[in-house]
Amino acid sequence: MSSVINGGITPPYENTQDFPDVDLHIRATDRDSSKTGWAAVIPGIADRRVKLVLDENIDPAMLAAMDIVRADVTVTYNNKQAVSSIEVIRLVGDE
Repeated sequence: MSSVINGGITPPYENTQDFPDVDLHIRATDRDSSKTGWAAVIPGIADRRVKLVLDENIDPAMLAAMDIVRADVTVTYNNKQAVSSIEVIRLVGDE
């Protein structure tokens, strides 16, 4: 639920946490977009399929060809502390 602060509406509570060098299991892909159509699982962190957002430096076509990759990610949790999205910051070994 949103709240009103200083005359504006603030988004629901969200929290983020960075996880370096995790196994990212790709579950859904969209080779034409880095912002929509993607989903992934991180065992032990995000055990259910959640939205995946790719950093602008990640090539969607290259990532779409993989099932599991090692990556540095930022996980966003919603107000119920459930994982709401994963952002791929960097593929490990892709320097």
